[in-house]
Amino acid sequence: MPMPTTKTIAAFLLLSVFISHAQSQETPEALGPVYPVIEPDILAILQKHVAENREETQKRTVIAQDRFKALLQNPQGRTLTRATDLSVKKEPVSLKVTSVIDPTYRRDWLFIDGKESTDLALARYFIKEHPTPNGRVIAVAGSVDHLQKALQTRIWFDQQGRLIKRLQIEALPAWVTLTANAIEVKTGSSKALLPLMSQSKGNES
Repeated sequence: MPMPTTKTIAAFLLLSVFISHAQSQETPEALGPVYPVIEPDILAILQKHVAENREETQKRTVIAQDRFKALLQNPQGRTLTRATDLSVKKEPVSLKVTSVIDPTYRRDWLFIDGKESTDLALARYFIKEHPTPNGRVIAVAGSVDHLQKALQTRIWFDQQGRLIKRLQIEALPAWVTLTANAIEVKTGSSKALLPLMSQSKGNES
């Protein structure tokens, strides 16, 4: 019998490699029972949660915007009595506060009832004498949107009466002056407060 040549042996070895590789690509025989995979797709679950969170965030944003618009039209205010006699209260500022405030510091706040026409007239004069940013008209009741259109300037609102409670304001209109040394609260009718604003403007100049 003739002996195999080197080429024959090489071809045989190459064929064996191909056959082994082909067998390795076949599906291995199951060693036990086979069941379908029922675990959920984690990526699909995460994508679903992201979409749900985005939708929920959009809903909360719309609710917050609607609530803000409602507060702008009908903010939560307080109803106070109308001031008649002029009253002046002065409360000193603590030394700790005075030490860190510029001695020339001054802010003037006019608290009004936005539903009172006399308060609107007083506010117009106040804005001329004490323009922003040092002067602010703060409504205790009424519509901010209506006031801003009527006065043609930015208006602040004392939500739920927190400021008037802190300043112990019990009647309107009220004019508050804050300096580095004291907090002065003047309440009285528009007729009583109007000339004081002119005097105050003259003293500032």
